[in-house]
Amino acid sequence: MKRIASLIVLAVVLSFIISLPALYAGEKVIDLKITDIVSKMDKRGHEYTRAIVEEAKELQGVKYTIGVPVMGFGAQNEELKTYRSGQNLKAVVSSREYQGRESYTLISCIK
Repeated sequence: MKRIASLIVLAVVLSFIISLPALYAGEKVIDLKITDIVSKMDKRGHEYTRAIVEEAKELQGVKYTIGVPVMGFGAQNEELKTYRSGQNLKAVVSSREYQGRESYTLISCIK
């Protein structure tokens, strides 16, 4: 009985370890058109900038575009604030997924 319980625990731990890379953000380069950009203050009084970029996607042969938020904090906030709607944002971002929706955190703009 102890052996079966040990195997079950081992299987659960291994499945968690295998899924760890999916839990962490991946970095990538984007070059996408900004459709909206706004600077705001968070609840602690720090300024941040959120840009919405238009990204092309395809699902089962159907092509569509989706707005993906790019968040800029600290020094990256200052970089992102220099952009306007209609411009292309070429940048290195950290991507993550929350409830099936992707979002980006700005690492560095590429000029």
